[in-house]
Amino acid sequence: MKRTSHSLIMDQDLLDELMEQTHLLNHYKEMIDKNTIVSMTDESGFITYISEAFEKVSGYSKREVIGRTHALFRHPDTPKSFYTDMWHTLKTVQVWDGEVKNKRKDGEAYWLRLHIEYNKDSKGNFRGYSATGHDISNKIHLEIMTKELEYRVATEVEKNRLQTTQMLEQSRLAQMGEMIRMIAHQWRQPLASIAAISSTLTLDVIMDSYKKEFFEERLEAIGDLAQHLSLTIDDFRGFFKETKKKGAATWEMLTEGSLKIIEPTLQTHSITVERIYESDKLLHTYTNEIRQVILNIFKNAEDVFSEKKIKNATIWVRSYQKGSTACLSIEDNGGGIPKELLSKVFDPYFSTKEKKDGTGLGLYMSKTIIEEHCKGKLTAHNTERGALFEIVLPI
Repeated sequence: MKRTSHSLIMDQDLLDELMEQTHLLNHYKEMIDKNTIVSMTDESGFITYISEAFEKVSGYSKREVIGRTHALFRHPDTPKSFYTDMWHTLKTVQVWDGEVKNKRKDGEAYWLRLHIEYNKDSKGNFRGYSATGHDISNKIHLEIMTKELEYRVATEVEKNRLQTTQMLEQSRLAQMGEMIRMIAHQWRQPLASIAAISSTLTLDVIMDSYKKEFFEERLEAIGDLAQHLSLTIDDFRGFFKETKKKGAATWEMLTEGSLKIIEPTLQTHSITVERIYESDKLLHTYTNEIRQVILNIFKNAEDVFSEKKIKNATIWVRSYQKGSTACLSIEDNGGGIPKELLSKVFDPYFSTKEKKDGTGLGLYMSKTIIEEHCKGKLTAHNTERGALFEIVLPI
């Protein structure tokens, strides 16, 4: 039977379509081969095919791999139990998904994310295994680097914490030395008075010329002086009492608590303290630590006055509110901080004292207390009269 021209045209169209589809399939196969990690094995697990992408990531050529098992890529860090579990899963559910650490031809490690499943023919008979996946080495390396970085950061944070704790202890010891000096100063006069009264009473007894009323009056005076000494000790003990609990206090309460400790010393050196309390807001903070900071600023001013022999030495204290914060400024007329040193006054172990007998930790720890413990801010700048320190705390 002779075929018509119409049927021949249809056959040519089908042939062209078939060739086009074949071309597309070859193109897709080439793309997969170049960009997707693929391997296939026979029923016994011997490799029958690997893609070009697999060649590139493993460093092996097809010729070196065909006919061998995947044990060729096994990394020594991977335990045998990992592969035992993998094959058990494959035999049970015929599919396995997971991450595998392999070894390149040059010995370097690489990681793959794989999907492995059974290969079956058209009749459903088992014909081997096929695996597809992609290289996740960069992801794994990034995770490892992130963990290392987290560890290093945690280690540095802990080192800084220990260093800060050590500095705080040194600062506290230095302040306690100052406290002992202040106690000695505050005790000297009452003790001298007690000694004088005692000598007078002793002399009266020796001369057998004492009067009962005078004796009672003098003994009462000794009792008052002894009570004053006891209260002084209580003030100093409470000042350095360790506490992690917050308390409520106004700037006036905090400042007067510090002045109670140091004001007798300031008066001895003819240093005047003028106060203006404009803010009466209650601050919920670590009150003992704040008092230590205020005391440290007062002590620095006293040292400056002493070193520079300032006449009419004065400290001005002012509390005020600024938005949602409560502020305390402490200004002196000691001439200020040299410009080249102003940016360094809060550095650890930095000291401007001429005798160089300070630890250089007072202002550093003060800033740490205010800004890290109390979530506030401590700054210093010069004025026409001298240095001004400002403490800002949230209300």
